[in-house]
Amino acid sequence: MHEELDDKAFQTLVERPWIQEDPPEQKPSIYEQAISIIADPKYSEVGVMSHMLALLIKTLEESQSISLFDDIKEFHYKFKIHPAKNKPHWPPVTNKKFRDDFLEEEFEEYRSAKTLEDAFDALIDIVYVALGTAYLFGFDFNEGWRRVHEANMRKVRAKSSKESKRGSSYDVIKPEGWQPPNLSDLT
Repeated sequence: MHEELDDKAFQTLVERPWIQEDPPEQKPSIYEQAISIIADPKYSEVGVMSHMLALLIKTLEESQSISLFDDIKEFHYKFKIHPAKNKPHWPPVTNKKFRDDFLEEEFEEYRSAKTLEDAFDALIDIVYVALGTAYLFGFDFNEGWRRVHEANMRKVRAKSSKESKRGSSYDVIKPEGWQPPNLSDLT
């Protein structure tokens, strides 16, 4: 299908530059990019449109899987709170203590929540602060998440509370031979 697109338009679709690490305020939205390409009369043929829509759907799916961490990057970029650029590292002791206390504060808000809204807000805040902390450590969070998720999906549901170290049949446990994710190359 891409033969019908000129080289520059096809390369734009393939590279999807709006997902790369530009400063957040310079990044056109996926919607704006799609509309500008789809609205161009030279791409109005059905085959070309279906190809572009398939690429757009793939792009949206990819962007949804990283949007939380991208939001965290955008937040820290706005307030000029940046991790070291080279590799994962321990933040300065004062910053580490601040992040530890911040996480504990948000967890306490969750524990003391009296309404569903308060509990929901606290859970979002916990995730926000935890992701921000991972960002400041310089971790490749998306890859780490992928590996941990993959390992967690190999766990099994406890058949009874006796199988669980937490004493609950709601628990998900590590079966015989289960291996934790290897994150050593990310740290």
